[in-house]
Amino acid sequence: MNPFMRMPDHWSPQKVELILDFVDELYQAIWDKYGTQLCVYWETPKPPDPVEDPTDDELDNGPPW
Repeated sequence: MNPFMRMPDHWSPQKVELILDFVDELYQAIWDKYGTQLCVYWETPKPPDPVEDPTDDELDNGPPW
């Protein structure tokens, strides 16, 4: 579990239900507003990460002397 997302031990089931309802409504509101844009973004090919050229030190696998 993410250490920044610790859930309090003292929450009642009713509080947890309210929070889950809120998160569900937030998810739906975000999807309603940005769903189409997200689909386009996810389908757009991304350029590959640039490959770094190894340095001379990384290529030298001989003994250190």
